Amino acid sequence: MTKQTTIPILILLLIISSCSSNKIVGTYKSNFASYGRFLKTLNLNCDSTFVMNFYGDFMNDNSYGKWTINGDTLIMTYDTINYPKSRYSGINKYLIKNNKLTSNFPITKEKYDELVELIEKEGMTDSLKIGSYSKFKRTAGKTPANFQGKMKRQYFKKVEEKDCGK
Repeated sequence: MTKQTTIPILILLLIISSCSSNKIVGTYKSNFASYGRFLKTLNLNCDSTFVMNFYGDFMNDNSYGKWTINGDTLIMTYDTINYPKSRYSGINKYLIKNNKLTSNFPITKEKYDELVELIEKEGMTDSLKIGSYSKFKRTAGKTPANFQGKMKRQYFKKVEEKDCGK
């Protein structure tokens, strides 16, 4: 290739790669109210900060932090130093797929066996009953949708795009 064709191709690739993380910015809302009462809204800002709003049943609070993307995973780190009374702390990870953020990461049989072994080792078998691996895998990551015990997978769905002006 000549310099005349190489430079425009490199510039185009740089533009495309710089815009890829901007596709995720926007406002996301949980797909249903947990326990029939509580919703979450997530605002991912252009400057890699976020606000997680938890509301329902006379509650309304925000948690703040920074986000990054690693492949198809959104990694959110909560800022508990500047906001020590935040509802959420630590790190949350979400899979990014088609304008949805889901926290459903598959668990392997080996990790399940480690968990069962830990429960038995700590003597918690009376209070914690996990069940079989297939049942655990089927119900892991589900949230109560109402008070009758109905469980569903909760995820965030993008409801608003943000333009970062780049």
